[in-house]
Amino acid sequence: MIPTELTERPQWLAWYYDQEGCKNPIGKSNDARTWRAFNEIKCDNIAFVISPDDPYCGVDLDDCIVDGAYTERANEVLEMFSGVAYAEVSPSGTGIKLITKAKKPDWASCQKEKWLECYDHSRFWTITGQVIDEYYFGTIGDGQAAVDWLCDRWLRTSKGQNSIKFVHCVTASRQVTERAQSYVD
Repeated sequence: MIPTELTERPQWLAWYYDQEGCKNPIGKSNDARTWRAFNEIKCDNIAFVISPDDPYCGVDLDDCIVDGAYTERANEVLEMFSGVAYAEVSPSGTGIKLITKAKKPDWASCQKEKWLECYDHSRFWTITGQVIDEYYFGTIGDGQAAVDWLCDRWLRTSKGQNSIKFVHCVTASRQVTERAQSYVD
């Protein structure tokens, strides 16, 4: 289920948990000499390296699957990235990892508290293959508008530009009160 466009690139590492429970790569995310082809990694703990030389950007949502359901923030993010990102459950089983084609704006930070991260270079991205089917349509699309929206909403630094306004069609299944609350948030 991992997109072929990723598995065809020689940008893969294995990884392991250290004694503190942190994920550590076997190799370096900023040194292509340590990367391998997908079929050379012979373990379950695999990671794709997001490089400055590729078109990819990763979004990581932590602690957003609770009792098998997505949190409101996760649903909002998934809706924005629907059809333009590969989305899967993270190794912990409580998070979501997305990969899309985009560049993170220079004015945006990489992390919001402990629940959101966004990177477009020099990062190893753990891959489980546990695809979130309803949000992945077989290819990784142009997610620049979604990344810009995400960064404007949550990752704007104090040095950032004026707020960018995005118009997005909200699906009819979403309740008006949920939409109003997301605007207030």
